[in-house]
Amino acid sequence: MFRKFKNSIVGKIIFGYAAIICLAFITTLVSMYTAWQNRKIDNLVSEAYYPMVLSLKETEMLASESYKLTNNWIYQPNVQEKEKLKSIHTKEIISQKENHLKIIDRLDDTTAAEEARSIVSTLDALLAEQLPVMDRLTTEESYSDDVAVDEAITAMDKKITPAYTKLTELITLATARQNQLLKNAKEQKEYSSDMLSYLYIGNIILFIIIGIYATYFSINSITKPIAGLSELITTLSKGKFVSVTLKKGRDEIGRMAEAIENMLTGLKAKVEFAENIGKGNYESNFELLGEDDTMGGALLQMRGNLKQAAEEDRKRNWASEGLAKFADILRSRNNNLDELSDNIISNLVKYMNASQGALFLINDDHANDTFIELVACYAYDRKKYLNKRIELGEGITGQCILEKDTIYMSDIPDTYIRITSGLGEALPKNLLIVPLKIEENVFGVVEIASFQTIAPHQIDFVQKLGESIASTISSVKVNGRTKKLLEETQVQAEQMRAQEEEMRQNMEELSATQEEMHRAQKRSEEALEELMKREEQAHKVKETLEIREQALGVTTMVSETDTFGNITYVNDKLCEISKYHPEALIGKSYNMFCSDDMPTELTKKLWQTAKGGDVFRGIIKNKAKDETHYWVDLALVPVKNENGEIIKYIGTEYLIQDENLACALYNRQARKMKLPVLQEEVFA
Repeated sequence: MFRKFKNSIVGKIIFGYAAIICLAFITTLVSMYTAWQNRKIDNLVSEAYYPMVLSLKETEMLASESYKLTNNWIYQPNVQEKEKLKSIHTKEIISQKENHLKIIDRLDDTTAAEEARSIVSTLDALLAEQLPVMDRLTTEESYSDDVAVDEAITAMDKKITPAYTKLTELITLATARQNQLLKNAKEQKEYSSDMLSYLYIGNIILFIIIGIYATYFSINSITKPIAGLSELITTLSKGKFVSVTLKKGRDEIGRMAEAIENMLTGLKAKVEFAENIGKGNYESNFELLGEDDTMGGALLQMRGNLKQAAEEDRKRNWASEGLAKFADILRSRNNNLDELSDNIISNLVKYMNASQGALFLINDDHANDTFIELVACYAYDRKKYLNKRIELGEGITGQCILEKDTIYMSDIPDTYIRITSGLGEALPKNLLIVPLKIEENVFGVVEIASFQTIAPHQIDFVQKLGESIASTISSVKVNGRTKKLLEETQVQAEQMRAQEEEMRQNMEELSATQEEMHRAQKRSEEALEELMKREEQAHKVKETLEIREQALGVTTMVSETDTFGNITYVNDKLCEISKYHPEALIGKSYNMFCSDDMPTELTKKLWQTAKGGDVFRGIIKNKAKDETHYWVDLALVPVKNENGEIIKYIGTEYLIQDENLACALYNRQARKMKLPVLQEEVFA
């Protein structure tokens, strides 16, 4: 009821007046809100922003005065200035902090409030740093104490001055933020005033537009539509069929126009639908005007009966043409089973508009090994070269042969069909398997996979075709077996003649091979004797190297690393000096020995020299596991293979007992390498 009233002409007029009243009410509310917002901004400016700016200036002046008085306390002591500084600490600062905190509570900006609080805490820190200076230098005698004066000066330079600098920076930042808040408040008031002016001007313009629209609505939506409908109804009453487009709407006139236009459209659609049926176009669209459209229902029923009769004729013609086509194929190429199979499955897939097809035949060439063999496969408009063996009764294919009946599946698993188009297409979901049989003798099956549902008349067609295929395959297999037996007999005779010639040649080659074996055995004995001599010499060299290594390990620290600088070997001397267990060093970086006093440039120079293929010599300060230090004379040697590629590094280190000597040697080395030298107190 309400929807009809809203869409009626009277409802639109009433809603128009309501919109004008609402617009006036909204304008009043916006004006009141703007005034309230301006009062709120004025209160913030007068009670928070301006007082905070003044408070920041007073705080800065007090901090500056206390800093100056503290400096004079140390360098130019004066009784009056000392009393003034004490007064600042005990009275003025406390009063200023209380006033400052009250203003902070009135701030609406969280960041500004946090900055103001941080100023209070920084001011407290500054005063706290000044108190020890005031306590140390209380009397004239305390100024004679050089230690006390030095401590006061140090506190002034390292604590009071940084604290004062930080405080002034915070005050500057907070002052800038308060000025920005004042600027924002001013801009917001100006913006509110401008918006209010725009609102008043907009309302005046809107009222003018509403008046113009009301006039236009009365003429265009009431007077003209009624005159047009009156003329159309007069024309229809004379029996003249016209096609017009009327202006629709949700009011009374619009609903009337829509009903008349629907009536005209329905009559025109029925005429066109009847003409299409007469031309044999049974797929033309037609919708009933409503549940009570008797004429439309009769037309749809007539179209359904004619369409069903035409579809049955099409299916019969399709099956007859297909059987005739495949009869020609079976007659024309029945001398080669492989070629015939490919021709059958490719044409069947195309004729069925399927995506894939396969032809399986029972292979009974061997009585003890009968199985189902894939002889032809066709998918996505091209032949597929696949080999597949299926045992009798295995899978759906084997089941179809055992049951000797057709199988049709409309939702096959994704893993059953393994052939894809290569274009990312989905796998077909409809599978038809028809046995190729004559009476009760099954010769194989034909499989058809399709994206579309396989209709019952298509299944009947494939079943009838299967009988013709079975008959042809039976004849081809009999002819093929006869031909194969004849060819095998001829091949066996030829093979026997070839085997006799091959045996004669093998005897001659065997005699030559025995002679070559005697010569090879003699060469092997001579090579074995030479190998034993070399092995004896290598054993002696190994013993000599072990003796040298033992002697070297008494005085020298030896280590080996891979090409990445990771430790792969350490001797006992290195473990003794560094106080590490061998297992704790293997796999770790060689740089772990280097003391923190050594510059990183020295470590880089060490590895750059070694990786460049040169020997690095230098004085290095190392650290042991217990954080103690020791000096070594290091030689890092790269080891190369026969191709000149570095395969590892060997390091030898000699312990320097005298640290002063080691320091002097290192500094001389550092100056040559343009590295930082070490101070003498490091080695004291």
